[in-house]
Amino acid sequence: MTNRFFGKVVLGMTICLSCIFNSAYALSLSTLELPPFSMRLPNGEIGGPFIEVVRDVCDEMGEQCVFELLPNKRLKHAVRTGEVDAGFPYGWNEERAKYLYYSIPFLQTEYGLFVAGSNNKQIESTKDLQDLTIGVFGPQTNMYHRLEEVQSKMSEDGLSPFKIHASKDLNGELVNMLKRNRIDGYYVNKAVGYFRASRFNVENLKYVWKHMEIHYFVVFPKATTDIEFVRKFNRSALKVLSREGYLEKKLLPLNISVPPLEEHIYTKYDVIK
Repeated sequence: MTNRFFGKVVLGMTICLSCIFNSAYALSLSTLELPPFSMRLPNGEIGGPFIEVVRDVCDEMGEQCVFELLPNKRLKHAVRTGEVDAGFPYGWNEERAKYLYYSIPFLQTEYGLFVAGSNNKQIESTKDLQDLTIGVFGPQTNMYHRLEEVQSKMSEDGLSPFKIHASKDLNGELVNMLKRNRIDGYYVNKAVGYFRASRFNVENLKYVWKHMEIHYFVVFPKATTDIEFVRKFNRSALKVLSREGYLEKKLLPLNISVPPLEEHIYTKYDVIK
């Protein structure tokens, strides 16, 4: 009788401790300082449309989520090693897909070229980029590497390739160089380019050439994430993102496009739902 009573007490304590632990646990999500998608707001809080949408997904799941801004290299390391539960914004590539689960796409954007408003040159193909000087955030960035790929392809095709001016662009250097005609073009994420021009009071820039379309995702390390959790996250995300007018209101004012929530996209990116 004593042993049976003792067993019930232990069982009850275990259940209670489990409840306390589960209710106290919060999902850790790390992101970049990448305005306008995610950023430190003037009041010190973390915000931006990507964070707002992920917060709403957490609410839909009934999960408490904690967000942290990390430098790019630190973010990639923390996600890959499972130090955090999830990270964003991530573009898709084959190598990452080997060790990461991908969410449904949360937004659609693109890499392309801005020129000064006074520049009337038509940019319709890489042929029109010959002998230009193009600025880009770099050198150790995805945008820089994509621009290098264009440059290399031009050389292979017998075209005269453009020159690349790489900058950390901390204080709006590139949009100001473009305004003053010290570079011929600014290769950047379209939404980022418009945001930085506004932030540094640079007017009359034109977006003239779309190079490549990009979808941004939330990712989860495969080594430490239950696949059923990813499925739950994606199903909750679909409910949130499918609300009428929800994404349009958050994304379009910032020159960000609504992603296609369609089967061919889920298949392309091996999305679990």
